[in-house]
Amino acid sequence: MTHPFYCSDVSKEVGEDLIGSATPYQTFILVQCPFPWAANAFDSKWIPQDLQDLVTSVKASGLPVQFLLINRIVNKSLAQEMSLDGLTRLLIYQRTPDRFCQGYHRYECEIHQPAEIAPLIQSFLQGQELSEPACNRLVRDLLICVHGSHDKCCAKYGFPFFRQAIATIAHLKTELQTQQDSLEQPTIRVWQTSHFGGHRFAPTLIDFPTGRYYGRMTQSALHAILTRSGDVQMLAGVYRGWSILPTWLQSAERMLMFRDGWLWFDAKLAYQMIHQSADGHTIQARLSVMRSDGKIRAYTVEIVKDPCKTVCLRTSCGASQESEQAKYEVKSLVDSNSNESFVSPFHSHLYQVSQ
Repeated sequence: MTHPFYCSDVSKEVGEDLIGSATPYQTFILVQCPFPWAANAFDSKWIPQDLQDLVTSVKASGLPVQFLLINRIVNKSLAQEMSLDGLTRLLIYQRTPDRFCQGYHRYECEIHQPAEIAPLIQSFLQGQELSEPACNRLVRDLLICVHGSHDKCCAKYGFPFFRQAIATIAHLKTELQTQQDSLEQPTIRVWQTSHFGGHRFAPTLIDFPTGRYYGRMTQSALHAILTRSGDVQMLAGVYRGWSILPTWLQSAERMLMFRDGWLWFDAKLAYQMIHQSADGHTIQARLSVMRSDGKIRAYTVEIVKDPCKTVCLRTSCGASQESEQAKYEVKSLVDSNSNESFVSPFHSHLYQVSQ
């Protein structure tokens, strides 16, 4: 008997490391939209033609912009009965312009007519502010891919995780409020979203406003991430990387996270590539870190390709052939302030080049 193929099961079975699979974007544009969603999300029947044309144009231009559909309705049968009035919210997360970056600013608009969406996005991309960043209310948006028409793993693993995450956050509400002043406690919103890459790591999640990616998520991992509790190194099995950094640097960021613990999540980063070999197998970079106390430390990083860790697999459920997923490890990471050199407590820290 032939068993159904699920790309996420295979990736997990071969032990593929998740780190470095967080695609970096300058801007994330999220459009609230009812189900059903087409395999190519913005071909869905609810999307106005001018918005489809805009998405196509921006993608063709190569701009570092990610368009996603979002929805919060748990009962998909009800969502299918919604009309175009279901296009009610536009969220834009824009990478902060500061040299030392900690994530994204949020802009949020209520949409009264679908025809308003494309012009609003066009204006924003042309440099016109929609409004001040929506900082008057602390919000944490968790995006969970449930896009089963794009890849069945996201339906099999993503949607159940979405439902469970709602329950987990409800149970954690009291616990989270005791950790900090209730006036500073962010509202946590959980969204179903269309494909944002890495479905072979389903269930996958992006945590905004930081822009950190996670995969193979469990409720215990979600609990740890939301409460910053437990051993931070448990994130080795779920952390995909930070989208403010290029993929080739994400393994070094994870290494420093494990070294500093949960306090690392308050740090701001800046980076600069120093050298890349002609074959791309060796990369040297400078990573500067501003911690919450304002102190800055700089690190020199060397990352090399590790052929022993490279895997070949089908990267989606619909793929007909296997493809090579090259892996890289941190060869050295030197504290420029003290010339202290250290490596990961793990055998190696890898990141994925292709997705």
